Amino acid sequence: MGGNEMTPKERVMSVYRGEKPDRIPVMPCFWYLIPARMSGRPFYDIEEPFWYWQWQVGRYYGIDQRVAPKLTWKNENVRKVEERHLNGEGWLSICTTYYTEYGTLTSRCLHPPDGAAWDIERPVKDIERDWRAYEEVFFCDPSGLDTSDFDQCLETVGEDAVVPAVIGGLFTDMLADAREGGMEQAIYDLYDYPDFFAQVRERYARHRAELTEAILKKTAPDFIFIATGATTANVVGPDMWRTWNLPAVKAITDVAHSHGKPVHIHLHGHCRALLPDIANLGIEMVCPLERPPGGDIEDLRQVREEIKPSLGFMGNISTTATLLTGTPEDVEREVRECIEAASNYPFILSTGDQVSPLTPEENIKTLVAAGKKYGIK
Repeated sequence: MGGNEMTPKERVMSVYRGEKPDRIPVMPCFWYLIPARMSGRPFYDIEEPFWYWQWQVGRYYGIDQRVAPKLTWKNENVRKVEERHLNGEGWLSICTTYYTEYGTLTSRCLHPPDGAAWDIERPVKDIERDWRAYEEVFFCDPSGLDTSDFDQCLETVGEDAVVPAVIGGLFTDMLADAREGGMEQAIYDLYDYPDFFAQVRERYARHRAELTEAILKKTAPDFIFIATGATTANVVGPDMWRTWNLPAVKAITDVAHSHGKPVHIHLHGHCRALLPDIANLGIEMVCPLERPPGGDIEDLRQVREEIKPSLGFMGNISTTATLLTGTPEDVEREVRECIEAASNYPFILSTGDQVSPLTPEENIKTLVAAGKKYGIK
């Protein structure tokens, strides 16, 4: 490093601490799709830890990368058996059976050769029959944490990347992942069994706090990353999101802050109505601030001026209208607009979703070059 140039880790972490970096970090979302492409193998057949390929993508494009090693928990109360079937076209089907003292559960997922898996069968078919067994599967003992992959990642990537501890934080995501019928059925369940699930929600929040505590006592992530899946505010509505999800988000945040660790929350879809709640919790960063039609962050400058300055913003470059189908000139213009709108506050230049493997290489390189060009404060 020459002069006062920061390392990628120093640059990103200065933003989380509310300090001034040498330039705005450039971190397009290369979470799964681009790293999988670089590996040259199907998602389900990548030999190295996946964080290795995230790291390699970051080095290739010269970005301020974020990598996500695995954290796993042993569960002595559950016996888990997987059956795998690969067809001639490279599609992998995985059937998982969970044996517990309260019953047996099965789930199935399908992996295409060129993308992430999706569920085609979920374990809880009947709430009254299956839920107790699912609690045995889901609410693992926090002391069973295995950080071997995480610790290896920290040692390997050094200053090349930030390494967050990723933890699911939304109660409704958990219920949708468990429930046959997905999010639609989960919403019905919350109306059909409100008192029952209010108790489960409290246990869920406590468990998320206990898992976060276990992580921070056993290893040293740069920050806590609260991952979210299907539960966007345009699916359940802001009020329902606050009722069912905010308690666990607060529980995780409180533990992280007690250890002096920043918190980053990932909110896909419409998130504008939730940003004041997130800011009031003292969370340091939110992403990906999607533009319409998928999200509702169209005027980044206006939204930025409405929210407490302590909440950092990450994202807002359109992965479809701009990166995938636009010109390099469109990309550079949008990069400049985002930086001008948000750079007086904590800001990381990124995309509003994962970058597609079909994205023109010239557009990706333009995003990185323009971010470095206009991001010097």
